[in-house]
Amino acid sequence: MTAPVPAPRTALHRVRVFDGYRLSEPRTVVLEGPVIGTDPAGAQGMDAHGAVLLPGLIDAHIHLDGAGNLEQLRSAGVTTAMDMATWQPQLVERLRALSGVSDFRSAMIPVVGDIDPEAVPGVPEDLVRAAIVATPAGAEEGVRWRVAEGSDYIKIMLGPSGPGSRSDRASAGAVVAAAHARDRRVVAHALTVDLPHGRRCRGRRPRPRPARPRVGLAGPGPDRRGRDGCACRR
Repeated sequence: MTAPVPAPRTALHRVRVFDGYRLSEPRTVVLEGPVIGTDPAGAQGMDAHGAVLLPGLIDAHIHLDGAGNLEQLRSAGVTTAMDMATWQPQLVERLRALSGVSDFRSAMIPVVGDIDPEAVPGVPEDLVRAAIVATPAGAEEGVRWRVAEGSDYIKIMLGPSGPGSRSDRASAGAVVAAAHARDRRVVAHALTVDLPHGRRCRGRRPRPRPARPRVGLAGPGPDRRGRDGCACRR
């Protein structure tokens, strides 16, 4: 049996590290495959001349339409992106097989309400019909189908054309329950400022906070973003 080839080790000297809060003084950082360390023994050295080393950035909202998206993200230092729905499952499957580009997580086909199949330009009508969850009884199959297609999380459209409208909150709740039962988190897209729980988004912007290297998705358990669980944005 052939022994595995050890990953090359590179020592970056005189590099400043930004950890999401502050910039360090020049230091040495050692890269060994996916492992980051500080012991430069046996590593090939490289002088960074005071350049800045960043954690991989996350783009929390994109819509994939080709490999060029991932190449552009990579060139900007974005290592992971959240695809907030695409109507092209085959495209997502092809992009997952690429190497050397940014990683991504995809909701794939969003959950929509009982809409006119012609209301989504450029999308086959049968695919729009498959995306519809018009009753609580349809939630289980709607989520099962998306998970089978490879959805990393479920995106639900809340509003007049989604199952989260005030007249159909039961369907929205059923979708969330079915997603959590399959260990999938849920992202909601508000189609109107009149939110389903009766409150109205006033367009207040949150106070700036230090960037954190993570993405938060709505999952099982309490939402600690606010008392009513609503993130308002204009």
